[in-house]
Amino acid sequence: MGNTQTAASWEYVAPTEVGYVNTPWLWLSSIFFFFAAIFTDILLVRACLASAYCCLFSNAIYASLTTGRFALDSFLWAILTGFFQFRHLLQMIREEIPPPPLKNPDDQALFAFIHRRSGMVQRDYHRFKGDGLFRHYQAGDTVCDALGARQEFFIIIEGCVEIDVVLSGGDKSIQKKLFSGDAFDLRILNLSGVQVGFANEHFEAVAKTPCMIFVKPVPEFLKLLRTHSYLSNFLRALALCFIAKSVQRNCILDAYGGSEDLPALESGHRSNDFRPLTKEEETSVQWTWKKVFKWIRSSIRIKARNSGIRHMAAPSGGSLATAEVRAVTEEALKRTSTYKPAVKYAPRTEPVRLTDAGGPTMKKDVAAGKLQAGFRGQRDRAQVNKMKGGTGEEDVRLHVRVRVE
Repeated sequence: MGNTQTAASWEYVAPTEVGYVNTPWLWLSSIFFFFAAIFTDILLVRACLASAYCCLFSNAIYASLTTGRFALDSFLWAILTGFFQFRHLLQMIREEIPPPPLKNPDDQALFAFIHRRSGMVQRDYHRFKGDGLFRHYQAGDTVCDALGARQEFFIIIEGCVEIDVVLSGGDKSIQKKLFSGDAFDLRILNLSGVQVGFANEHFEAVAKTPCMIFVKPVPEFLKLLRTHSYLSNFLRALALCFIAKSVQRNCILDAYGGSEDLPALESGHRSNDFRPLTKEEETSVQWTWKKVFKWIRSSIRIKARNSGIRHMAAPSGGSLATAEVRAVTEEALKRTSTYKPAVKYAPRTEPVRLTDAGGPTMKKDVAAGKLQAGFRGQRDRAQVNKMKGGTGEEDVRLHVRVRVE
């Protein structure tokens, strides 16, 4: 007895009238998908997509109630995809909620400086500050030496600091006075993705007047830029600010182009950029209904974006500089166990010099007055070597040796 197979018959029926087949929930989801296609702001796009999948979920419920069949596939796709859309949407909305106002006057002053110089908002300022501290120094105190400059980043709030530096490849000591609004060591600015330079073999900073300085641990800087990579744009703006201030010593300008009072800065007074934000500056970062409507209107774009919008990258030299700073800092911390920022550096009578020789380990001999450090890189070392023309597989070493001479 042979097997019999029955093929389902199918016949084309030409439509005879125009009608609506979709449910109202599908209409709404299509409208939200349309607005997601014409909006350019990522928050509005996420809001439209999350609303569209919410409508698809409601449509699955509607279909199950009207047909008596549980639409499993509709529920699964609407829940799975909608979950990620709502998750990202809620995170973005949380970022738009203004944090509580800063109560510490020192925090207010530092935020005013960073906001004026980079455009950073208050929520990102909290991330930037992190474990940073405000430290006070008396005239004559050593703020940091070469090792301290590689472990921490310093922004002068008030006071005058004199630095003594010997750049790599040179043998001439350079003395320079830094004032309120200046920063050191500028080598950390290589993390902004631009080859800034400022590599040095010797560095020492001494307070010339009573000073208050904001100190940010470099490891926290590295962690922050990895978890919030967009902050490198603010760091790049700060880098331009600090470099401009380092070369314009005869006529120092504030964030709005006004001239600073140089004698006042030399005596330890604060820069104009640390003054409290004006009402106009505070209003510029606050939400109003007028700004909301303007934001939505400006986010609608029917025409295609200009060509080349996706082709944005840092220069390879800047990536090399960033990798070198990260590698040297991370390997130094690994060799010296857990990082603990010092409260104050003791005055040093002998200079600390950095040379290009080194060994594979770190040794500290307090009795002999010697401190040697050598760093062997891994991932970042391979990246550095590859950028310099290697294959990225060699065992690249960047040796640093520190000794008291």
